[in-house]
Amino acid sequence: MTRKKKKRASLQEAYAHALAMLASRPDVTGVDIGPKYEGGKPTAKQVIRVHVVEKLRGKRLTDSERIPENFLGVPSDVIVANYRRHADAPLPSARFDPIRPGISVGNPGAKSGTLGLIVFDEATGDPCILSAHHVLAGPGAAKGDPITQPARFDHGTPGKDTVATLWRFFAPGLWGDAALAKLTGKRRFSPGALGSGVVVDRVGLPQINQHVVKTGRTTLTTRGRIEGIGTYFYPDLPGGVNGFRVVPHRDDPRKFDLCAPGDSGSVYYAEGTTAGIGLHCAGGNDPALGEIGIACMLATVLATLGVSLTRP
Repeated sequence: MTRKKKKRASLQEAYAHALAMLASRPDVTGVDIGPKYEGGKPTAKQVIRVHVVEKLRGKRLTDSERIPENFLGVPSDVIVANYRRHADAPLPSARFDPIRPGISVGNPGAKSGTLGLIVFDEATGDPCILSAHHVLAGPGAAKGDPITQPARFDHGTPGKDTVATLWRFFAPGLWGDAALAKLTGKRRFSPGALGSGVVVDRVGLPQINQHVVKTGRTTLTTRGRIEGIGTYFYPDLPGGVNGFRVVPHRDDPRKFDLCAPGDSGSVYYAEGTTAGIGLHCAGGNDPALGEIGIACMLATVLATLGVSLTRP
């Protein structure tokens, strides 16, 4: 009697298994699906990738510390990556009227970052600012907090530079890292991003190897490629965030400036379209690729905060 060959799990099944197994480990900074790297270059082989603080080898590893070579039969790869929120870069930014995506904004009691999008409350139709939670809210935030443009690190002050008030926010988690502030009407607003003029007016879903663009307060308009989709962990968000990892284009001369502190809250959209895909919430340095970005899913963020890209 011949024994039936066990069917290998799908990528999604293996990813869910790996995430359940490794999410609580302090040395793991992400689990995703993406290309396996060989010789510092991505291959066409899709695997389960485990992102770690550092690679430990040989006798230093116990059986419980070793990353499995496969998850439910799906091969794995180990990537060294430490992620952090991209905020607090003390660089000067201008005061804008009208305000628009891609410029400096922040809660004076939190971090500085980027105005991601002008969105509209689905219940009231009020125009609002969308950005990262740690940019518009942060620890100790309260509804009604002033939001200034530019942010405090760019010499913005409550009162004369207040353009919005904190409106709706939830603790960051797997759903995302985002918050909403209602515009005061003291300044005009434009939906077109600084520099590119692109108006994000629909929502898309990430795909591996998809080319994306974002406009951030620090690095302005940069291009990247979605290289992984999964769950990522960083010190401010140990429970992780569901999203995707963006790496620089190999042909982009500014590839090491894909993103930087101060870009948190900027929106990635599919290159050549007006479809928004994710909200930049963290980043890190990859020894082979340079600075890379982590984004949460724009579709989930909009649904959770109850806003839309066009006025209802």
